[in-house]
Amino acid sequence: MTSRFRDALRHAFAVEPAGPAEPSPDERAALDPFIAEVRRRGMVGPAVLFLESVSPLNNVGAQSLHFMQPFATAVLDPVRYAVLVKYLERRGSIAWVVQELQRDTEPRK
Repeated sequence: MTSRFRDALRHAFAVEPAGPAEPSPDERAALDPFIAEVRRRGMVGPAVLFLESVSPLNNVGAQSLHFMQPFATAVLDPVRYAVLVKYLERRGSIAWVVQELQRDTEPRK
């Protein structure tokens, strides 16, 4: 009995490893236009500042994006929106986006 109970609860409190969460190809396809637009507008600094400040609340933010889905999908692609929201629920997703935004914007030495 105890071994079955232990097996059932083995991963009950497991969390994803710390660090950036590498997106799947579908998630990357949903993220790339956002990253390109932020870079095109020269808003990497403000975007990084905002993302770093809200990173402890990324799961709450993802849940609010679920709430906004009916309104957002009237303008955006529903499939990509769902993939993006699912990715943002993961621990480390904000860290990956920040890392990706800063990747080509570092000053050259």
